[in-house]
Amino acid sequence: MSRKVWIEVALNGAWTRAQQPNVPVTPDELIADALA
Repeated sequence: MSRKVWIEVALNGAWTRAQQPNVPVTPDELIADALA
């Protein structure tokens, strides 16, 4: 039997660009970081 699973990832944690200039924020940056 299969069941649906939700996986949640906080790629940028609690950081903002002001605190960490290299944190991924845009959808393209988040996708690239997730695939890296």
